[in-house]
Amino acid sequence: MLFRSLAEFTLDIFAAKQAVPGEDLWTYSIVGAQTGLAITQADIDLISVYPNPYYGLHELETSRSNKYVSFNHLPEKATIRIFSLGGIMVREINKNEPSQFATWDLSNQYGYPVASGIYIVYVETDFGTKVLKLAVVQETQVLKYY
Repeated sequence: MLFRSLAEFTLDIFAAKQAVPGEDLWTYSIVGAQTGLAITQADIDLISVYPNPYYGLHELETSRSNKYVSFNHLPEKATIRIFSLGGIMVREINKNEPSQFATWDLSNQYGYPVASGIYIVYVETDFGTKVLKLAVVQETQVLKYY
């Protein structure tokens, strides 16, 4: 398990006798401790998208109007750009949170659902980049009005 900072560690010390202020002194140090998370190319290589291919729905979606794919193994800051095979940027997602996940709701920058097809995903981080291929197969659209 990776820890993102020393703030995630808790140290509890229980003494057999009560500490005497001014006389008892407790010190500790952590050898080799680093703040932040060192990201290597091997960590960047773990970035992926789920489900891939996306077949109209997946088991984690709660309704037909809540469609998404998840990007995982992301560092705290990342920019995800999704392109069609024609080279047109469909959507940009800026992530700046401690979670390793980011989601794409399968819509373009105007909020319309994207078409079925192959998409190129360019993930840019402070530590490197990763290019993914994502296949999307949308379910048949049912119009409310004829």
